[in-house]
Amino acid sequence: MKTRKTVGAIALGLAVVTVGLTAAAAAPRQPMPLPTVGNTFTGTYDAVWDATLKSFGVVKIVAADKATGRIETEPYPFNYSIAPGLNGSTQVIWVSMRVTVARTADNQTSLQVEPLIHDSLVSGFTPGPTNNPWQDLFGRIRGNLGVRG
Repeated sequence: MKTRKTVGAIALGLAVVTVGLTAAAAAPRQPMPLPTVGNTFTGTYDAVWDATLKSFGVVKIVAADKATGRIETEPYPFNYSIAPGLNGSTQVIWVSMRVTVARTADNQTSLQVEPLIHDSLVSGFTPGPTNNPWQDLFGRIRGNLGVRG
């Protein structure tokens, strides 16, 4: 009798674990938010807004509300090197951005970017301070505004 109870308890335990793992695997993953980053550009609100939209290129824009200064993208792939110069490998992340554009002064416009990582090729490696999608975006905006550096 004890053997039947033990086998039954083990079978029940395995069933509970299997159901739990299946539910966890099927649960949608939440994107990992990274710290908000910002930059200020010399240019009117309209010029910076247009340069920002143009800078996303082929990235699909989910929402763009000029009146509130909000832009939101779909997730897109971004590649960067892990440990550049040390024969590092390439990390690929799927990132989306929530951007807020705001007037700060005459001919000054600020951007606040909230990056969200949705998935990555290599777990645990996130973009560094200089090799990341928001610095890439800021550089493209400067280029679209005709600003060097």
